[in-house]
Amino acid sequence: VIDLNTTTGRITAKEPGTATITATHPNYVDANGHPIPLTLTVNVTASNGISAKLAAYNAPEGTELKVKLLSGSTTVAENTVSAGESKLFAGVADGKYTVVIESSYVGAKTSYAPLSKEIEIVNGTAALDETLYLYGDITKNGIIDEEDLSRLQQYVSDWAISYPYLEVLNVKRDNDIDTADISRFQQYLGDWNVSLGK
Repeated sequence: VIDLNTTTGRITAKEPGTATITATHPNYVDANGHPIPLTLTVNVTASNGISAKLAAYNAPEGTELKVKLLSGSTTVAENTVSAGESKLFAGVADGKYTVVIESSYVGAKTSYAPLSKEIEIVNGTAALDETLYLYGDITKNGIIDEEDLSRLQQYVSDWAISYPYLEVLNVKRDNDIDTADISRFQQYLGDWNVSLGK
């Protein structure tokens, strides 16, 4: 149902659809001063928002995911959801945005690395299908061990390796992935009192 408030000129819609609305305005009259009907065709489409399938690999039950939608450095919208399928941010204008996903879980010695992704909303719709991984879980198997350290060493030596997303390798969390991250990883595996991603 689409309605026109003839006093304010505001059009309201309860659901998507197309309607032809006829109205009059005191400034639009014929030579005899009679109102001339104005005809408007209004097309209202649904804003579906961002559909999301989000997960944190091997996360404890009840782990929540905080999702932010950024335009440049400005937060446009944010939401907190459980892992699984969700609808996020309905009614956001079309355009290019950055989505940042963080996990509420913080372990004793590691936590989930936040993920940042560029998306584009077109016709009110976009989709996300992303999984968060623990800092250091470069092999994506839920186990942080020598194999992950080896991958990190290869990356720092400019080898082409596979990894879930770059922040997983940033175990020292200082915005550089270098020998300091290797040292922190070695300390972690050696049971030193250090954490990954903190």
